[in-house]
Amino acid sequence: MNKYKFVLTIFLFPFLVSNAQLSITFTQLNMGCSGVCDGQVKATVSGGIAPYHFDWGSVSINTNDSSVAINLCEGRYNMSVYDALNNRLDTSVYVKVYRAPNIELSTDPEDPWYIQSPTGTFQFTNLSADSIVVEGWKWDFGDGITSFDISPTHTFDHIANFDIVFTANYRTTCDTSLNLSIAVKTVRLLIPNIITPNNDGVNDIFIITQDSPSLTGSNLKAGSEYPKINDFYKSNELIIFNRWTQKVYEQKNYQNDWDGGNLKDGVYFYVLKCHGEFEDDTFKGSLTIMGSGK
Repeated sequence: MNKYKFVLTIFLFPFLVSNAQLSITFTQLNMGCSGVCDGQVKATVSGGIAPYHFDWGSVSINTNDSSVAINLCEGRYNMSVYDALNNRLDTSVYVKVYRAPNIELSTDPEDPWYIQSPTGTFQFTNLSADSIVVEGWKWDFGDGITSFDISPTHTFDHIANFDIVFTANYRTTCDTSLNLSIAVKTVRLLIPNIITPNNDGVNDIFIITQDSPSLTGSNLKAGSEYPKINDFYKSNELIIFNRWTQKVYEQKNYQNDWDGGNLKDGVYFYVLKCHGEFEDDTFKGSLTIMGSGK
């Protein structure tokens, strides 16, 4: 009887066992500023088998370290990480930014300004001063002049619309800008809303003149010399309508000489069109004729 000997040879191959329990933590390296996409986030992986591959989608990454995403705005970003055996973890991270201060701008006088007195003051109020400190500021008045005063006084030297930019610095490296428009106009007109043509010498005539602290629409005296519309504009046209939109009076280059004519007491409406050297203005409103006895 033949006896056979069997030899069992076992070949041992090295193999890798993956811990598929990948986990990831995020560290925000740079908070960034409100409205500016300069945030940075680093992803740190544990579990699985290194090396790891980071997929941030279309987000920019640090060329020397793909675990770091850069140029991030505020918001949530999705990303995936893979280990050496292609185990995958999908996750997301929310990128925060420093809050910008809530700032309110004001002027004295309020818009519009007038070329006869084109000087005023600017001021800002930090409504979030209890949580965000404004560290610096700058005013740009839109006419080539700037100021670093907290409440500057400024004079405009011509008629125009000016775009003012206020920039506030906070968190040392952050800034925020606000815009404010100021219209410097030809003149502030005083246009009465009532005349009383009863021949008492006061308010008998529809007198349109430059506004003044000493004047009201009810104390304008016939025969007195007041600045006229064309002292400020090249030409003007005054049209009066009744309540049925019928034209009852029209005069080019009005000279403060209309007392209501033959119109009866009642409410009328005016349109005053003014053509100036630098701008055209249109004024509209109501006019009451009272006490004429008609």
